[in-house]
Amino acid sequence: MEMIINEIVLTKLSSSNYIVNYYESYQHDGYLWLVVELMKGSLTDLILQRAGKIPEKCIAYILREILLGLKVMHDQFRIHRDIKSDNILISLDGSVKLGDFGYAAQLTQEHEARHSVVGTPSWMAPELVVGMDYGVSVDVWSLGIVAIEMVLGEPPYLNENPMKALYFIATKPPPTIPNDGLWSEDFQSFVRACLVKDPETRPTCEVLLTHPFMSEIPSDSRHYFANYLQDWLSAKRSKGSI
Repeated sequence: MEMIINEIVLTKLSSSNYIVNYYESYQHDGYLWLVVELMKGSLTDLILQRAGKIPEKCIAYILREILLGLKVMHDQFRIHRDIKSDNILISLDGSVKLGDFGYAAQLTQEHEARHSVVGTPSWMAPELVVGMDYGVSVDVWSLGIVAIEMVLGEPPYLNENPMKALYFIATKPPPTIPNDGLWSEDFQSFVRACLVKDPETRPTCEVLLTHPFMSEIPSDSRHYFANYLQDWLSAKRSKGSI
């Protein structure tokens, strides 16, 4: 219940076009009901069906919308702490929004670091894994892992034992997307920027929004993504998978 109430409060405080809207909550018949904005599904749904096939143009747009949502939170001294494809919601109009604030944490300007270890192992930043103080940049690392998810279909170390996955995150070089000629240098550079192991030199959301990979996103990207989703759903229907 404490986690749910925390989610309600932080969702209300983080109102934005890039964050799932919260409307109201009430208790009925022993249950707590939350009324939130209806989205078509999560980014995971798309990734599982289209791993490695999502156009880079769509990936850039999705990452930008996540960045804009995170910037809203970070500007208000809030960390999401569980950025992953499951918690990134999409709608058929092409909108991409952050959801699931069960792990979100409120910071203060005077104390901008947290100590608790939370999150989902494969997406966790190294400083979180080793128990260092951490700040909003843990969300930037997780964003880089989401980019890898969209390319490979899953995050690094997903199939490893959780403790081994945490060990690899802490000790191995940052993961990357394949340099196989399918992805632009700007995309690869953007992922490398997100996955800088030193949180002190990892760029902020504001800085990443000026990265060439972001600045090259065309103005019709939302419309393009909406059409892509419609084509994807039509193909699923024709195969009888939905």
